[in-house]
Amino acid sequence: MTKSNCDNAMICECCGAAMAFGIVPMEVLYGAGPSQISIIAHIPAWTCAACQDVISAEGAEIAEHNAICDHLGRLQSHEIKAIRDEMGLSQNAFALRMRVSRVTMARWEGGAQVQSAGHNDAMVELLANFRARKTVARPYVYQTDVKHREAASMLFELRVA
Repeated sequence: MTKSNCDNAMICECCGAAMAFGIVPMEVLYGAGPSQISIIAHIPAWTCAACQDVISAEGAEIAEHNAICDHLGRLQSHEIKAIRDEMGLSQNAFALRMRVSRVTMARWEGGAQVQSAGHNDAMVELLANFRARKTVARPYVYQTDVKHREAASMLFELRVA
């Protein structure tokens, strides 16, 4: 595939015809052996009008990863990063909470590896718990703290007296 004189136009190396950019369906194989499955991913690619040769473009790998995640019912890489960002955690801190290495977290966020169902569920639960804690009204927490302090001070006064 070579660039032509026109910006963003490509010439097919097989036949010399112009190639057009678009989103095309492509079969992706996931797994190995008898449990291997075929998934259709819609990827960015260049297609030759003459010989129908297809060359994947930038973003194809992440599109394939997202199709696999959708099929398995898992969070996509950008959703994992969004959870981490919403919680205000570094990649290392989020990895520690998930009990995985930072490298594994980087692979999940980069689309190089699909997380297990258990890790996926744990991330969803972690986010739900984080959001639930954020919705607790601060005055109620403060009042509870004041009551505990009052009770502790009364107990202290009884012991001193």
